[in-house]
Amino acid sequence: MAFLTKGEFFKGYAQAIVLDVYTDKVEAMAVKKGTGEAVAAQSAMERQEGPGEVSPERIVLNSAKALQSLPAEARRGVKDLVVALGGGIGRLSFLQVKGIRENPAKKIAREEVDAVISRWYGKEADAQRFVFRNLPHRFSVDGFVVPDPVGLNGKEVVTDIANAACDQRIIRSLEEFAGSAGMRMR
Repeated sequence: MAFLTKGEFFKGYAQAIVLDVYTDKVEAMAVKKGTGEAVAAQSAMERQEGPGEVSPERIVLNSAKALQSLPAEARRGVKDLVVALGGGIGRLSFLQVKGIRENPAKKIAREEVDAVISRWYGKEADAQRFVFRNLPHRFSVDGFVVPDPVGLNGKEVVTDIANAACDQRIIRSLEEFAGSAGMRMR
């Protein structure tokens, strides 16, 4: 599963089913590409059934109900399922990551920046149980804020990161659900 960011939503396809998954409900929306933005054609909502912890099985059951509640014409021919995870399903944290360079006179390469972004300071158990995506939103080189550090010189590269994560069991269950519905999960 990829984490989509703004500008990636309709890359490679013109229509999709968006599944918004929350702890208390699942909403399915049939969307089509409009003039530069998504246009919701139809939507259906299903309350999360059952008390207690959110489980992959419960999410899939309610996702199937929400999808089936969409009119058949809204689902016809749609091959892409985009999943949006609400609070309690996924988690979001913010952190600042620092990289100290051995050769500050050498220009900063894309690989160095990617290595700083991909660092995760969590426990190994978290890394095995969760799917992560680090989304950088600000860089600085030697204390100076820059839009992109690639090609600059400096000793210290710092980035502010939004870290999005979700339980792998939920992702696997949703991928299987998408496949059984004849779609692929984006």
